[in-house]
Amino acid sequence: MQSKKFDLIVCGATGFTGQLVVEYLWKEYNNSNFKWAIAGRDANKLEQVGMKFSLQNISYLVADSSDLISLKQLARQAKAVNTVI
Repeated sequence: MQSKKFDLIVCGATGFTGQLVVEYLWKEYNNSNFKWAIAGRDANKLEQVGMKFSLQNISYLVADSSDLISLKQLARQAKAVNTVI
């Protein structure tokens, strides 16, 4: 089995609930070997979330739920994808 770049990708990280998930993961897994990333439709909004929580060493991935190719590329990078609506 191919190794994945991330353990988890939080898709929808820029919304209210997504930011709660990001905050929890940052508090719980900041100093661990758990590799995760945040994803959403807008790179600028992802950066704003990153700045809000002072995220370091976190990747920002752009994907749109209406774009099947971008979703497949996103899913290939992680063991699990959490879609927050």
